[in-house]
Amino acid sequence: MPSALDLQNRWTNDLLETLTQSIRRSKKDGYKNKPLPPSPFGMVPESGLVDFRGFYFTSQVVAITAEHIDFSYSAADRDWPIEFHQCDISNSLFQGMQYLGNLGGRFDKCDFSKSHGVKCRFSGEFNDCQFENCRFPGTSFHAIFRHCSFESANLRNASWPACIFEECSFKGSFLGLHPLECVDPQIVTYETSSFRIPKTLIKP
Repeated sequence: MPSALDLQNRWTNDLLETLTQSIRRSKKDGYKNKPLPPSPFGMVPESGLVDFRGFYFTSQVVAITAEHIDFSYSAADRDWPIEFHQCDISNSLFQGMQYLGNLGGRFDKCDFSKSHGVKCRFSGEFNDCQFENCRFPGTSFHAIFRHCSFESANLRNASWPACIFEECSFKGSFLGLHPLECVDPQIVTYETSSFRIPKTLIKP
């Protein structure tokens, strides 16, 4: 299997610019959802997913509808992190992404395991998604999570101002020193780093 560096280096400047133009949006577009263009690398042989692995983001991804895609090991500049807004994406991989800044929209059966966020913000709806072994320090959660796993994730100093968690697992996760005052103490206590939140409303 190619390394993350190999996957990133295969994207020439011309290929990066072509895909960036396709995912970039402006007000004149009306922000209507449209599909991603084909990948110049076809499909990932092992999974059959559309192969966008190692892509380097220089623009926000706005109003994209996609399924069965693989953006694993993609990256961005730390000062201009990866941002998804108003997207509808399902059955896709985002493993090992570097410098996630925003995940907004609807994500179904997506895997973000081992990804790294920079004060990331979650908004929208996440169903059956994996965030295992992720590093999301200082993240702000404003979303609905159903059947999602944050096991062994670093969520140090995360904030939870307005979330609904339904049967999500935080087993082995590290929550740092940020108080979870909005969590129902009958369901989970802050002192533990291994817990489940069954149908628990985290109030604003």
